[in-house]
Amino acid sequence: MPSHSFTPNPRDQMSTDANGRRQGGGGSLGEDPIEVGRYLEALRRSRWLIVTMVVVITAGVLAFSVTLPKTYEATASIVVDNASGLVSSNETQTVQRNLATTATLATTAAVLSEAAGAVRGETRASLAKRVTAEVAENANIINIKVSDRSASDAATLAYAVARAFLSQHASSQRAQTSTALSLINDQIASVRARSASEPSVAAQLSTLQARAAELEAASARAGSELQLIQRPDVPSSPSSPRPLRNGVIALFASIFLAVLVALGREQLTPRVTSQREISHLLGLPVLSGIPYLRRRVDARYARAEYETYQTLSAALRLALPPAGHPHVMLVTSATHGEGKTTVTMRLGRVLAQAGHKTLVISGDLRWPKLDDAFKVSGRPGMRELLTLNPEGRAMHFDEVAKLIMPAGGEIWSGRGELDVLPAGRHGGDASELLHTPALPSLIEALRHSSYTYVLIDSPPILGVADAQMLAQFCDEVLVVSRLDRLRTSDAIDLRETLDRLDVNAVGIVVIGTRLTGSPYYAADGSAAEAPALKVG
Repeated sequence: MPSHSFTPNPRDQMSTDANGRRQGGGGSLGEDPIEVGRYLEALRRSRWLIVTMVVVITAGVLAFSVTLPKTYEATASIVVDNASGLVSSNETQTVQRNLATTATLATTAAVLSEAAGAVRGETRASLAKRVTAEVAENANIINIKVSDRSASDAATLAYAVARAFLSQHASSQRAQTSTALSLINDQIASVRARSASEPSVAAQLSTLQARAAELEAASARAGSELQLIQRPDVPSSPSSPRPLRNGVIALFASIFLAVLVALGREQLTPRVTSQREISHLLGLPVLSGIPYLRRRVDARYARAEYETYQTLSAALRLALPPAGHPHVMLVTSATHGEGKTTVTMRLGRVLAQAGHKTLVISGDLRWPKLDDAFKVSGRPGMRELLTLNPEGRAMHFDEVAKLIMPAGGEIWSGRGELDVLPAGRHGGDASELLHTPALPSLIEALRHSSYTYVLIDSPPILGVADAQMLAQFCDEVLVVSRLDRLRTSDAIDLRETLDRLDVNAVGIVVIGTRLTGSPYYAADGSAAEAPALKVG
C-alpha cells in the first residue's frame, strides 16, 4: 500500500502520488502570519469557560459584597476664609499645599483625643482608622469624613471631630499670637526705659505699640478663618459595600481574566482552526467540510449539511469508483468525539441512495455507538465472528451474511440498499479479539461480497491499538477531524502513525466548517434532509 511522506519539499509545493495523496507540505506553519481569526476561534471554543468564569467570579463578588457589614460615612465641610493667610498667596500650588497642611491637623492626636472625649465609648485609637480629611478640588473647603457602622453615630462623630478641629486650630492660633505678643511687650518695656534719655526711640515705640495692637486683635479673632459651613447629615445609604459597583468591576475584570485564560490555553495547546491547516499538517486532501449543527436549524442550513455529504460521496466515488470487489474503508479519527461514527452513518446512507450497495460495520467494539443509531444493540455481530474463529481459518461470506441486518433507525430513510453488521454482544477484550488471525479472515470474506462499499467505524487511531490493527487490513482509510477538538500535536501524531502503518489514506472529512445558507440548497425540495449532525 502506498504511503505519504512527512518531509516537506523545499519549494513549498504539494506533490501527489498515484493515489492522489499529497506528499509533503509547504514551509513551516510557524512562519505563517498570526491571524486574528485563530484567536477569535479560540475564544469561540472557550466561550462556555469564559461564561462560567464571568458568572462565577461576578456572582462571588456580589455575594461577598452583600454579606459584608454596612459602613456609613458622614462628612463635615469647613470653609477657609479667602482673606486668611492660608489662601492669600497667588500661587495655586502654594494655596493647595497650605490647605493640605491644615487638613492634616484634623487627624492629629490632639484633635482625635478631644473628639473622643466628646462622644461616649470612643477613644483616640478607635477614631484614628475611621477619620480622613481631604481638600475639595477647586475650592477652599476641607472635608472631614468619619465612617461607622451606624449612620447616626457617623454623623455624630464627624461633627465632634470638626468641632475639635476648629477648637484646636483656634487654640493653636491664640498660642502663637500670645507668644508673639509677649515678645512685643518685652520690647516695648525696653524701649520705654530708654525713651527718657533717648528721645529718638519714640518712633520705634509707636511702631511696636501698633504691632501689639494688631496681635491683640488677631488673638481676639483666632480661628475665625475656618468656619463649619455644613453640619454632617445622617447618611441615608451605606458607603460600603456597594454590590452594584463591585459587580460591574468584577464583570469587566472577570471578562478580561477569562479571555486571558482562553488565549493562554490556545498557546499551551494550539488547535487546528482551518481546513487548509489540517490538510497541510496531514498531507491529505480535504474531501468535504461538514458544518457542525448543535440543534435543529433552518431547513436551508439542514439542507446545506446534507449537501456536504453528497459532496463527500461524489468525491469518494470519483477517487474509488466501483470495481469488481468492494472497497473496504476504515473511518477513523485522531481522538475521541470528532464525528467518525456520524460520518460513517451519513456516508453509508448517501452512497446507498446513489445506488451503490453499501455495508457499514460497527467496528468500535469498545463503544459501539453505531449499534445505537441503527437500533441493533445487543445483536450478534463482529465480536461473535472473531470469537468463533480464533485459528483464523478461511471464512466464507455466507457466515458473515447471517449476522448482517438491513439498516434501521433514524439514520436510514429506506431508499437504496444499506446494511449493517453490529459490533456484537459485549464480552471479551476488544484488543485481543482484533489481534487474532480471525480479523484478516473476516476482511477477506467481505472482499468476496457483492457490496460496492464497506465502511468500518473504528475507535480513534491514537491511544488504542484497535484502529491500527483494522487499518492494516483495509483497502483505504478515511480520516475524520473536528476543528475545535483536534490539537496540532495530535495532527502530527496522526500523520506519523499513518506513515508508520503504510496505509492508503484517501482524504480528510473536516467537521466544524463555517455554515453557509446559500439559496441553492433550498432550490430542490425533493431530496431528503439529514438530521442535525451529532458528533461521536
